[in-house]
Amino acid sequence: MKGQRLGRYSVRAQSKPFRCGFGAPLAAAAHSDWLSLSEGLTRAYDHSTWECGPEGNPYAATGYRLPTDAEWEYAAQWNDERIYPWGYEIPTCSLANLYYDNDYCVHWTSPVGSYPDGVQPNLANPIYDLSGNVLEWVNDLMQCNLGTFPETDPVGPAGGFYMVTRGGDWYNYGVYLRAASRIQFSPGDSNYGIGFRPVRSD
Repeated sequence: MKGQRLGRYSVRAQSKPFRCGFGAPLAAAAHSDWLSLSEGLTRAYDHSTWECGPEGNPYAATGYRLPTDAEWEYAAQWNDERIYPWGYEIPTCSLANLYYDNDYCVHWTSPVGSYPDGVQPNLANPIYDLSGNVLEWVNDLMQCNLGTFPETDPVGPAGGFYMVTRGGDWYNYGVYLRAASRIQFSPGDSNYGIGFRPVRSD
């Protein structure tokens, strides 16, 4: 995986001033472009096609964007194939915001950074809430068979209908918080449990 800067926090679907509405992944992409322009960077998305990066290569984009499926999983699993971002311990309400032991930990999204014990510990800058709280849109379309051979910087399938979300959210069981868990949604879907996390390539 090439150098990347994954946002420390996710952006909640219902937080102001930004709200993921209809076409939520496109709204997240537009917000990422706004963030890029506000910092004097070139926007990552072509707003006529919504393709990310030059010639569809998100890794070559210089502005903020949604992470690829591979980038998100690498940040969550690091290089040791851990089950959850924090390691191998089964999720509880002290590690993440989820549905646990027949009840919700918080009954809604919680403020970002509320679960310091659930941080990915192997990164120089900790990444909060990779599992639980909100599902996060990634840049990839859903592909069921990912193959078994290692691939460097995969950009995801060229076609498809559903988009990938990662990380599980506040109303998911712990199994959906696994670093390898992927949930598909239509690009037109939005709800109170989906947000996003901007990323930038180095």
